Amino acid sequence: MTAEHRDFDPLRPYVTNLDQDVYCIRGLPPEVAAVLFAYVSRSPNSFRDNLRALIEAGDLQGLTGRVESAGDEASFAGAKRRAERFHKKWVVGYGHASVAEHATLRFALESVSIIASKVLEDNRLGSYTEKSTRYQRFSPDDFIVPPDLAGSSAGRLLEETCRMLLARYDAFQGPLERHVASLWPRVPSVSEGAWRRAVAARVFDVSRYLMPAATRTALGVTMNARVATHAINKLLSHPLAECRALGASMLAEGRKICPTLLRHAGPKAFLSHSAGACAEFGVSLPPAGAGARENSVKLTAFDADGPERVIKALLFELGGPDAATLDDYVRNLDGATRVRIIEAALAKRDSHDWPPRAFEMARYVMEVTIDYGAFRDIQRHRMATQLSPPLDVSLGYETPPELRGAGLEEEYHDTMRQAATAWGKLAEVSPLVAQYVVPLAYRKRVLFDWNLREIEHFVKLRSGREGHRSYRHIAWEVADRVAEVHPELGRILTVDRQEYSLERLLAEERAARRRAAAE
Repeated sequence: MTAEHRDFDPLRPYVTNLDQDVYCIRGLPPEVAAVLFAYVSRSPNSFRDNLRALIEAGDLQGLTGRVESAGDEASFAGAKRRAERFHKKWVVGYGHASVAEHATLRFALESVSIIASKVLEDNRLGSYTEKSTRYQRFSPDDFIVPPDLAGSSAGRLLEETCRMLLARYDAFQGPLERHVASLWPRVPSVSEGAWRRAVAARVFDVSRYLMPAATRTALGVTMNARVATHAINKLLSHPLAECRALGASMLAEGRKICPTLLRHAGPKAFLSHSAGACAEFGVSLPPAGAGARENSVKLTAFDADGPERVIKALLFELGGPDAATLDDYVRNLDGATRVRIIEAALAKRDSHDWPPRAFEMARYVMEVTIDYGAFRDIQRHRMATQLSPPLDVSLGYETPPELRGAGLEEEYHDTMRQAATAWGKLAEVSPLVAQYVVPLAYRKRVLFDWNLREIEHFVKLRSGREGHRSYRHIAWEVADRVAEVHPELGRILTVDRQEYSLERLLAEERAARRRAAAE
């Protein structure tokens, strides 16, 4: 045996260093890593020592590396038995559920509708990357027919409507590209490739309004096992058959990675019941008032003492008086002093810094009316509480101005009318299933309950120059609603109100320069 082999530490494949206080764990199955991390709550030993104990006890044998490459049934059966022994000894017997938070699952979902993707992405603590409507072109067959309507006349109507919408989407590409290119011709200082990509992005931003909510998308999802259990429970308990099928597939595949930590996942009677528990009371609701039929933001509730709450929180963290004493102190501060305290807390902040947590003490409730295409983007701000009714056609739709210049506006309106007619017929069968034929142009209402710190992140990100026109305008209005009631807090929001011609042009130019430098 060589000196190199004698000196080889069995920990080396699993840790990034052997002698520092900070290191990464690698190469372990998720459930093994979860046990290792959870064990720290009850063991005085280091992570390395506990991992070494697992290795020396033989509990990792067959669980890493070779399991995936076993080539015959006997090898797989042996690996499965070893895995079951490990799970019973360490995972099931560990004694607290937080072990599941250290097991990471990564789901690759290749074929789900936009409707189902929004149900899944409603889970706050997951990480999601979805197929973009701005950078990818979809075909007339890129849609999902929900299993609820399989083989029925309603299913055929849904299929015909979705194919019509995506065929129009496809047919609009050429005229829109020619029109957008004529509006913003390339200048010599801009590279051909960057200009063409920026033009394509604007064309897709316009044409996406024709895409139905049934459009087939793909997404990558990363969750810990505890969050995944909750997400799968919600899917398996959902009234839409596609969501239940998605939940069943995620559970089956997830159990191949975390068989024990997902053992409690399954349909939940409470979730199935609560989805429609108040439906009988909805029958007697008054008809909708003359609410907004355009993209808008309405402030429905807020903390009237929001500035005082923020200032009190900033001072509370300094130590000293209790909250009640601080109430009296802050209440008697003059306006100029309050502004100075807020400005002092943010004085050294740069574009990548979040405001302090004290700014979470001021809360606002806003009713946002927005087209469904833009909702797909702003829904990603999941730290806010969002209440989202089913999608319908009652609030009308957005009409991008480029359509008129491209000679497509009349055909566009005809397309929207056809989709609305199909929605009406399908809604008689099921309002939930009828959502699938609604184009992304149609608006919906969403109630956002969020704090000032979340609003700052939203406004800064969604008002940026590369954003879609729809949600940039929403970000402006969100900032305006805060400033109207709390001017001293509204001034901290980072808002880009400039109008841009081709939003993606600068970013594409930068990317082109980086690619050129790397070659």
